[in-house]
Amino acid sequence: MMSFDLNIFLGIVYLAAIYIAITIVYALVVTDFFMRVWKSKQISGMKRVLLVTAHPDDECMFFGPTIVALAKNPDVRIYVLCLSLGDYEGMGNLRKLELWHSCKKLGVNESNITCLNYQHLRDNPKVLWQSSHMAKAILHHVHMLDINTLITFDGYGVSGHTNHISIYNCIAELMHTRAIPPKCRVFSLESVSWFRKYILGVFDVYFSYVTSTFMYVTNEVGRSVIRSAMEVHVTQYVWYRKLYMVFSRYINVNTFREIPHKKLHDANAAAGRRRKFPLFRNNSQSRQKNE
Repeated sequence: MMSFDLNIFLGIVYLAAIYIAITIVYALVVTDFFMRVWKSKQISGMKRVLLVTAHPDDECMFFGPTIVALAKNPDVRIYVLCLSLGDYEGMGNLRKLELWHSCKKLGVNESNITCLNYQHLRDNPKVLWQSSHMAKAILHHVHMLDINTLITFDGYGVSGHTNHISIYNCIAELMHTRAIPPKCRVFSLESVSWFRKYILGVFDVYFSYVTSTFMYVTNEVGRSVIRSAMEVHVTQYVWYRKLYMVFSRYINVNTFREIPHKKLHDANAAAGRRRKFPLFRNNSQSRQKNE
């Protein structure tokens, strides 16, 4: 019994040492100079931004660096549209409250948060949401709020969660059919390999600078804000998510790709052939779900 307890203690010490080392190194290398250089890669012209997520906690687990950066800009107004309560385990009402508290810590005004409770949009990693159930809500927010920048997941959804992928499917179709106004630019959060996601960690910031067109980086102050936001998701903050908040590159950097608007003749041709979500199909069939 003593040996087992000792192993647990040593494991905790080891993880704590890694965390302290990463924190110190990151604080040293992420200087004001580098932050100014990385800022040049932020998306330009953002005024009214709509972040579309699938579940409460997506905002800080995956989009934290972006929200923290935008919340500091007085010229940018951020809106969050969460398409489900995250009620897979029957705790939807609690998770909705956690979303409000989390966004407040990240700097999002509570009046700018919407969390849907639709029967056809239930949190379930095995269910691919139908675009018809999402499109109306997304378009309503884009038009009503005069959104000029929309941000969401890409075709793999960072973790491979089917609900994340469903959102990309819907928005990709809306872009192909020109349902989203041309003045609204759309960006998808890049999914990366597990090595970049967890092993490179904070140092993936430098790799991302070379490989990505758009990026948002946070420093230790920002990381502290994101961790604080995640901690209010009490129902979800189990041990493996605590480790995620230490090692994941998405706590340090977000990189994006722009989804281009289809030209009118391309959109008409695509509609005539009834080709839906070609980007998603190419990506999803080459990757397995990674929960």
